[in-house]
Amino acid sequence: MSDIICGALCRKILWGTSVSGATGCSGSIQDIPGTVDAGIPDSGVSGGGSGGNGGAGGIGGSGGIGGVGGIGGFGGEGGSGGVGGGDGGSGICDDKNPSNSPQIGWLKNQIGSFGLVDSYEGDGTDRAYLYDQGIAAIAFTQAGEVCETQGIFNALTKLQIKEGNWNTCYSAENGSACESYVHTGPIAWVVMAVNFYEAKIGDKQFSGIAGNALLWMDTMIVNSGDSSGALKYGEGYPQISTEHNLDAYSAYYYRGQKDKAEAIKSYLVKEMWAPSLDSKGPYHNVSVFWRGFEDFAWCTDPQSWGVLALGKDYAKSLEWLDTNGGGNGSTKNVKQDVTGFSFCTEDVNPPNGNNPNFCGKLVVWLEGTEGVAAAFYSVNNKTRGDHYHKQTAQVMAQNGGIPYSISDAGDPIKWPCNFPYSSVASVSWYYFNEAKINPFRPY
Repeated sequence: MSDIICGALCRKILWGTSVSGATGCSGSIQDIPGTVDAGIPDSGVSGGGSGGNGGAGGIGGSGGIGGVGGIGGFGGEGGSGGVGGGDGGSGICDDKNPSNSPQIGWLKNQIGSFGLVDSYEGDGTDRAYLYDQGIAAIAFTQAGEVCETQGIFNALTKLQIKEGNWNTCYSAENGSACESYVHTGPIAWVVMAVNFYEAKIGDKQFSGIAGNALLWMDTMIVNSGDSSGALKYGEGYPQISTEHNLDAYSAYYYRGQKDKAEAIKSYLVKEMWAPSLDSKGPYHNVSVFWRGFEDFAWCTDPQSWGVLALGKDYAKSLEWLDTNGGGNGSTKNVKQDVTGFSFCTEDVNPPNGNNPNFCGKLVVWLEGTEGVAAAFYSVNNKTRGDHYHKQTAQVMAQNGGIPYSISDAGDPIKWPCNFPYSSVASVSWYYFNEAKINPFRPY
């Protein structure tokens, strides 16, 4: 069995290998690289004036405070113009109906000086993972907190590399890179966040960063063989993650590039859906998505996100999760009286022995548990959705924060297995379920 790790973990674990993050952000988290797994702007959002209709941004179009924006919107410090710039929208940041949600309040308190959202509360670092920026932007957009969404996008506009990509982690305080890894899934989540923002707000001033990101994603597409149409994990990583391709499917589909989205779906249904007789997997009688190409492991996110992205035709994978694999074992587990889901079944028996990023036992991963709840809601199974959503609520802090993961009482704090710090990932997914939205399908 391959030792590729995916799931929302993809944003920080590379195929069972502990990789030390580069310098740039304060502190470190268990030598975590990087998702799974998206402010306070200084680019003319408040006080810079409206950018009018914006005009086409062009690559590297200069902004100027309050002038015609780099990405076809309001001014800024010369953000890159992107692909076609967009129509600019109003260019106005206006939270007309601020949310009273505890989760949105918690997310706002995590915004650093650079405009990015610090991924964890109280962990001693200011790491802002790219995936977390995407999901926080979706939460803010849904909540009507437009200024916060624009703040994240403005920060990401400044940070976007000329090829259209981003690193997986930056400092929330100063925007310096925490590491140099470039991964497909988190970049797709930024595009998904722009798609969601455009669908709900009707403002296309950030279309440039989404278009540039898709141009980079195009370079990850496999053009031949059984995985043709799928996207590779990232720069320097030829592996193919199911989770990342589910993200890419949504990103392409809702930006109107449906041919690429359908190619991804065709690959997933043929090769990654175990019941497919074309799948190279060892079993065809289990209704699950495999973790990746030639990586026949069973994990939580490919099941829940598979349903969220591709629809109810794949809801059998939720039965596998919910019924504990029909009694044969899934990622379902109970810790501290909370029933939820761990990352992968192989957390119990790591394929490469002593890798520190494997837990040695199933834990309860709150972000993943909320992903399962969201999938149940998406197929109109409110009973099971409510069940898992209420499980997470048991460990919610008074300020609305929710831990990343929990294990047995007394276990040492260790990412990802027992990381009780409130996280953007857990909080955002909890909010998605409070609002009953599917981030993979903005409309």
